[in-house]
Order: sequence, then C-alpha cells, then structure tokens
Amino acid sequence: MRQPVYALYARVSHDDKIQDPEVQLHPMREYCKSQGSRWIEYVDKETGRTIDRSSYQRAMDEIEDWDIFMVVFPDRLTREGAERGIPEVKKMIENGKAFQVLAGGILIKDKFTAITKAMLAMLFVVASLESDLISERTIAGLEKKKREIQEKGYTTSKKTGKRISTLGRQPSVNISVEEIMRLRDEGLSYQEIADQLGSRKSTIHSIMKRKFGNL
Repeated sequence: MRQPVYALYARVSHDDKIQDPEVQLHPMREYCKSQGSRWIEYVDKETGRTIDRSSYQRAMDEIEDWDIFMVVFPDRLTREGAERGIPEVKKMIENGKAFQVLAGGILIKDKFTAITKAMLAMLFVVASLESDLISERTIAGLEKKKREIQEKGYTTSKKTGKRISTLGRQPSVNISVEEIMRLRDEGLSYQEIADQLGSRKSTIHSIMKRKFGNL
C-alpha cells in the first residue's frame, strides 16, 4: 500500500534568526519518518494575516504532488480565523486531500460535512485565542508577583508554599512543548522563554529534547 505524501507547511512572521521555521519542521519530519512517508516542505516568512503567501500558494499549485497538508498548529495556516481557514481546508478536502494538525493529532479527510465545518471553526478560533492568552497569562503572572514583592516584600510559591523575595527563576512546573513552540515562533529566544516561564534555559532545552531529540 502506498504511503501518503505530506506537504509540511511552516510559517514564521519574520525573516530572521530568532523565528526559526525549523522549530515547526523538525517534529513534522519526525512524524513522517515514523510513518515511513515522504514529504515536501513549504516555508513562508510572512504574516499570517493574509493567505496570499508565496510558499502556501505554491503548495496549492502543487496539490497533486501530495496527499496530506500538515501544520504544527492551525494558526500556522492562517491567523484570519475560521472565515479564512475553513475555505482553505474545504478546498483541500474537495480535491481529495487531507488536512492534519500535528499538535492534538487532528486529521480531517474524506467528506466536508457540517460537523467538519463546526470542528474547524472551533479549532481556528481556539488557536487564535490561545496564542494571545499564553503571552497574556505569563506576563500577568509576572506582574502579579512583582506587585506582591513591592507591596509585601515577598510572594509565595504555589508549588512549595515558600516565600520568595525576588523573581529569580523557580523550578519549572507543567511547561508544555506546545507553549514553548508558540513562544519560540513568536520570536523569543530559548533564554527569553525560560525567563518568561520562570524556568532555566537548560530545562527548556531538555523538555524539547525529550520530545523531539536534538534540535
């Protein structure tokens, strides 16, 4: 039986050394290897606020060359929400192709039904909100701790219950690969991610290495 050919699509907003599409491509390549499948790579270094991106359009022009279009997160396809994302996925399905989101293991294929449309609408809305909420949550958390230290001279660790008099790095708790990848794709270095999540650079590297091997 012929293994499907994947179109691996990665997108970053800027063409620089910090926003590295390899962060997205590496786990997708590893997935394809595990399936024994071939793949074609398409990379855009453009905003997600428009679908008129050169590599994405090339992927659509070469739609007969692949079977499954894969992204790490749905917002890599578009940040314009469901109104723009759904027609793009529908076009793939109508051409006999499939759409896969690696994070969450979501695969859409065969028929484009009302249920498919509803699921995609939720997927694109959540993806759009999630990226903003991660940044807001980490920033809000740090600001809260700063205020507590300024007002009381200390803050309390939720994990240990101990008083903390400075915002030095605390042990990492429940840091997900998805959260690291999103912050990385937003342009943060591993050191900046560690600082924002209250962790260490070596810990962030270890989390990624356990998941994907050497990056």
